[in-house]
Amino acid sequence: MYLYYFYNWFGLYGRFALNTHILPGLNVSPEQVTYALTRANGNIDSLLDKKIVLTDPFQPLTLKEGLGPFFRPVAQEPVNLEFMLGLSFWQTFDEGQLALKDDSGTSEIELVTLQNVYQLGAESINRLWGELWEKRISYLAAAELMIPYYMTPDDSGLSTGEKLNVKINGRIDFHLVEWFALSYELKATREPQVLVDWQIQNSILMTLSYSLYKFKAY
Repeated sequence: MYLYYFYNWFGLYGRFALNTHILPGLNVSPEQVTYALTRANGNIDSLLDKKIVLTDPFQPLTLKEGLGPFFRPVAQEPVNLEFMLGLSFWQTFDEGQLALKDDSGTSEIELVTLQNVYQLGAESINRLWGELWEKRISYLAAAELMIPYYMTPDDSGLSTGEKLNVKINGRIDFHLVEWFALSYELKATREPQVLVDWQIQNSILMTLSYSLYKFKAY
């Protein structure tokens, strides 16, 4: 993220983001189940197994580029508020990967085959963060929205509003000592070009840090 300030509360931003998963994604069941896999050509394969690989390492991989104005009406240690609104280009590379799209009315577990998607549209990034109690507690609340005006391929049958990409992120860090922090993070993501359903992730993180050099300003 690069910010160019015209004033202390207004300027232009440019950003590049890469998001992926290092490890493969699996669907694991306690006993053998039947999977109904819909291929990209429309054919349906039936598979019987306890475990099936959905995604390979580093898949899906999403690149995001954005450019536009930003506003920071509040900039203080306990509270910082920032809004960004710009033009965005997203590329999602997941050709041949699988995703769950289960129909509860059937005995099988339905799977669909994913494909690469390219989106051009408007994005809005909104962030609230700060530090409290002599910097022992820090927090972040963020919402990222992207509405595509052009998408290829566009065979989802969704309206423009239904194609809205949403990513909500909340995090709180407890800095117990200078070199150790305990964090809780909640993520809620909806990317209709990958999966229409919401994806919810809860994480508890332990962060260990060491500063090799310390610089003191005079």
